[in-house]
Amino acid sequence: MESGAIATRGGGECPSPRGRKGGGGGGGGGTLKTPPAYAGILRGVTRDAVIELAREATYGVEEVPLNRYDLYTADEMFLTGTAAEIVAVVKLDGRVIGSGTPGPVTKELSKRFRALATRGD
Repeated sequence: MESGAIATRGGGECPSPRGRKGGGGGGGGGTLKTPPAYAGILRGVTRDAVIELAREATYGVEEVPLNRYDLYTADEMFLTGTAAEIVAVVKLDGRVIGSGTPGPVTKELSKRFRALATRGD
C-alpha cells in the first residue's frame, strides 16, 4: 500500500481523526489526515490523486503523524495503493473502526477516484 491511513471523525469543525468530517455525500467541511512522507509511507500516485480529489470535494487535508489512538477513534479509515486503489479499513487490531463498515467519505472518494481513473484522458 502507498499510504498510511487517512481517517475522519464526525462532529463539529475540528480537524480529524480527532477531527471532523463533513456531513454526508458531496464532500465539504471535513478534514482528512494522513501521515507525512517522512513517517515512512510511500508517496504514490494513487495517494496523491485521492488527496487532490478530497481537496476538490472541499475536505481539508492535513499531513500529520498519526498514532494508534487516532486510528482507533476515527469514524472511518482507508488505505490507498496502486492496485488496490482505495480500501476501507473497518477493523484494526480487533477493534471496530467507526461503524464497522466503509464510511461515506471513503465511499465518496472511491467513487471520485474510479471516475478519474476511467475518464480516458
